[in-house]
Amino acid sequence: MYSSIFDSRLIEEGRTISAVENHLKRYELARLRLESEDLPSTTQTYQLIPVSNNQFSSKVENYVEDREELMLFTNKVAMAINRLEDEYRKLIVLKYFKKRKNEEIARNLSISSRTFSRKRKKALVQLAIALGIVCWKKEE
Repeated sequence: MYSSIFDSRLIEEGRTISAVENHLKRYELARLRLESEDLPSTTQTYQLIPVSNNQFSSKVENYVEDREELMLFTNKVAMAINRLEDEYRKLIVLKYFKKRKNEEIARNLSISSRTFSRKRKKALVQLAIALGIVCWKKEE
């Protein structure tokens, strides 16, 4: 799907896969943070703190901004995963979110371990392209 647009020989596969796996870990942590309903604590005391550049800042404002960033990030990753082909999407979900073993996923998809490994790499590279985090080989 995405790889036909790009010359895959120009993609540095190892670094790209690492970048996507890091994104998937961040995605999982971001979802956990969004699911918790920790609101910033408020008190009944007020402090007036002079601000030199006329900016107002508060715990609530910072919380809302952080939450908005997390939501944008998680939506971007979820949309990218949803754009993958069905088999690749299932592979990513089973491997990275349901934490299934490679052999179990291969059996579930009725493919060999070697084919699983190849498809996993291809799925991660396609996800990297969708997320815009591909690592390109340096020109020599």
